[in-house]
Amino acid sequence: MRLVTFLRLGEPRLGAVVGGQVIDLNAGYQYLQERAGIPRARERAAVVLPPDMVGFLTNGEEALSAARNVVEQVSKAESTTLAGKGILYGLKAIALKAPVPRPTKLILVGLNYRDHAEEA
Repeated sequence: MRLVTFLRLGEPRLGAVVGGQVIDLNAGYQYLQERAGIPRARERAAVVLPPDMVGFLTNGEEALSAARNVVEQVSKAESTTLAGKGILYGLKAIALKAPVPRPTKLILVGLNYRDHAEEA
C-alpha cells in the first residue's frame, strides 16, 4: 500500500494509491461504517483512521489495519459510486503533497557524514 497526502478542497488528506487512483482513506472508512449501520461513523472515522498522515502514524497498527481494510473493500466496489462520494479520485485529478507535511521529529545519523569525510 502506497500512502500519500493529497489536497481535497484545499485541505490535506490521507490517501492510498491503487493503480491510477487515490482512495481517501478517512472518507472510505466513514463510508464503510455508515454502510454497516454503525452510529457516529464520522466521529469514529476521525479517531480510528484520521484524515491526515501525522494522525495516521500516531495511531499505529490500528490505523494501518483499518487502512488495509478500506483499500480491500474499496477495490471491490464500483468505482463510479465511490468517486461521487469523495472517496476515489483519479491520480491525475489531484495534487500530491509531501507524504508527512509536518513531521514531528527528524532523526539524523552523524556517522554517515564521517564515512563521507573519510572517503573524500
